[in-house]
Amino acid sequence: MGFSEQAIGILEPRISSFAREVALPVSNGAPIPVASVHILQTLTERYDENAAIAAASMESMDAGNGGFGAVPASASAIEALEMARLDVDGDGVDSTSTMNCTICLEELPIGSQITRMPCSHVYHGGCISKWLQTSNLCPLCRYEMPKV
Repeated sequence: MGFSEQAIGILEPRISSFAREVALPVSNGAPIPVASVHILQTLTERYDENAAIAAASMESMDAGNGGFGAVPASASAIEALEMARLDVDGDGVDSTSTMNCTICLEELPIGSQITRMPCSHVYHGGCISKWLQTSNLCPLCRYEMPKV
């Protein structure tokens, strides 16, 4: 959602002034140049929240360890996960409630194919497989699967 030229004309001076006011104590009174170009660019860029979330998710999953110490689960542990159909009573849902895959956030309809972790949390099979190729921990409870 970009801003109109009129909105930018109103917002840019106010943001610049606020930025100088906030930074002044840190600079010990020295003049502070504020990057109006950066402010204008930020105000005019279109921001798509869904695209930003999807990009961040893909980056974190594609980054392998990503510097946060994640260790993939072993291939045999991933292959050994239980595959089932989402059942009304057996999976803690009733006929009026819904469950979501907490990785992709999409609904898991009653009767759909699921993959169950040993900790009993359920996900889409593709979602949890991809997750476990990056991290051996359950996304919800941090249950530890066997490592590579």
